Amino acid sequence: ESGSTPLSVAGEDVSGILLTTSKGGTATGALAFDGPRPASLTSIRLTSMPVDADGSTLGAGAASAKDDGTFELKGLTGPRLIRVGSAPPGWTLKSVKLNGTDITDTGAEFKAGETTSGLEVELTNKATAVNGSVTASDGSLLKDYTVVIFSETPDHWRLPMTRWVTGTRPDQDGRFKVQQLPAGNYLAVAVDYVPQGEWGDSALLDRLKSKAKRFTLDEGAIVSVIGPNGA
Repeated sequence: ESGSTPLSVAGEDVSGILLTTSKGGTATGALAFDGPRPASLTSIRLTSMPVDADGSTLGAGAASAKDDGTFELKGLTGPRLIRVGSAPPGWTLKSVKLNGTDITDTGAEFKAGETTSGLEVELTNKATAVNGSVTASDGSLLKDYTVVIFSETPDHWRLPMTRWVTGTRPDQDGRFKVQQLPAGNYLAVAVDYVPQGEWGDSALLDRLKSKAKRFTLDEGAIVSVIGPNGA
């Protein structure tokens, strides 16, 4: 069982907090595969996480798939995203559906003590990859930068724990590589430095989009992006 309550602390002692616990909800479903079914499914682990990153982490259930591809997540509370914690080599999450409705990026509400059935978690072996390098105005190869890659659609920036925005630093040869982005239209820009995780700020992305290079990432595609520094 688990329980939580909102709490504000403003410099004074707080007493009399009452927590009521309850059993979390249960979600049942099955795996689907866009490609040849892997030989073993029991190594695939399903996880859930809160839609609100600032909210409670209680009820973040996890479970391994069974031999037949079915799974059961327990202890779920509130709105949750379903993710694949460990996929077979070469496989990545494609979609999560609940009774036919796509909830990959929006999540679903799970209520204490209730069982939700009809989850379908689809994996694909057509993973995407984006690689490239960045040049200065004189054509020289840069080796110290942060590349930010983000969806052309601003609505994707504001999704909970969005899959559509990422950033990375280059290797020692000045080349970068990003894998497993969803298929779609993207913008890529290089800046001097952005702390890890802060590249998802919508205001930052809005400022960067005019300097970014546009490209399309098809399912299973490997795209090379070579461009000037956007800093």
